[in-house]
Order: sequence, then C-alpha cells, then structure tokens
Amino acid sequence: MFVQPITNLMTSAFGNVWNKYFQNNPDVWDRMYRRDYSRKLDSDGQQARNFVLAGIIHSSGIACPRVLDVGCGNGSLLRLMGRQPIEYFGLDLSTTAIEEARDKWANKYPNAQFEVADFHSLSSSDSRLSEKFDFVVFNEVLYYFPLEDIERVLENARSHLAPKGEILISMSENPKAQIIWRRCLTKLTVLFEHYVQSGMFTAWKVKAFR
Repeated sequence: MFVQPITNLMTSAFGNVWNKYFQNNPDVWDRMYRRDYSRKLDSDGQQARNFVLAGIIHSSGIACPRVLDVGCGNGSLLRLMGRQPIEYFGLDLSTTAIEEARDKWANKYPNAQFEVADFHSLSSSDSRLSEKFDFVVFNEVLYYFPLEDIERVLENARSHLAPKGEILISMSENPKAQIIWRRCLTKLTVLFEHYVQSGMFTAWKVKAFR
C-alpha cells in the first residue's frame, strides 16, 4: 500500500533535480503538478522568499507596477503581489501549472494573464509583451535554464524592462546557483540583496538587479 506514494515521491524529487541541473522539460513539470507539486509551492515553508519579493514590489512606490513572472507555476507569488493594484503577466512551460493558475486567480485578479510559453521564445517585439515591465521576476527559476544560456536569458530580461525597471531573482543555495550569481554580476548591477531562511534546512538569496 506504500509503494505508489513512495514511487511518486521519488519520481517527483528526481524529476525536479534532473530539471534543475540538466533538462527543463515541460512534461516533467506537468507530471509534478499533477502529483500536487502546488502543495509544496503554497506551503508555509516556501512563503518567506515570496514575502521578500512582494515586499520589494510593494515598496517601489509605483502605483500599478507591471510584473513579468517567468516560470510562474501556479501563481503562488501573485497571491501576495496582488494585494496592491498590479498588471501581471505570468508564463510557464507547464500547461498543467498554467491551467491551475487560471482557475485560481483569473476571477480574483482581472489584470493578471497566464500563458504557456518558453521565455526564450518571447522577444521584446512579442505582441503579448508590447509594453515594458517594471519588474521581471525569476522566483526559484533561473537555475532551471542551462548554464550556457544564462547570459542570454538575462539580456532577454533586460530587453523587457522599463527604463528604471528591476530584475528580481530568488534562488536556493546550491552549487549551480553560485555559478549563476557570479554570471549575473557580469551583466547586471546589484541593488538589493537579502538572505532568507525558513526552518533549519531551507534558505534562499533574493536579489534585485538593474
């Protein structure tokens, strides 16, 4: 009776690690969300980084900030950011995640859009992104991109920013993240850095760049 739950847990955990370090596969994400990956994203232990990200946006003084949430998943960050007027565009590789996000938030936040899309495929001339954003957010997302693509991803993010826009990045502590942080410094200027810990074994760095 315990075989299937254990198999699901191992498959989900392995799929997440494989995606993070080797291959960002939409099919793996769909399977993880169908196995209730959203429960982890919505858990109290995951909210510390979301509070910091939402706090940066709330404290910007922008009356109705435009936010591009890359790898938005089920829209868990919108739950906090949406407490103020906001124009939100969330995109994710997972069809399952986007369907869940629309079901959760479409009626509550009419200025929020969710699309299934690969960030690589979105250029600054894309009609869905015709206006620049005040914030481009990579919330536990950037290390799912291949290392060889990081600089290109950052350049693409900058192309979507308004003149005083910021790129917000959250990553948990792992070897790949350390490499990516160093690469960020070759392309961007740090405006804000905060270390966030939730419990004994969960921690993130949250940084704002321009």
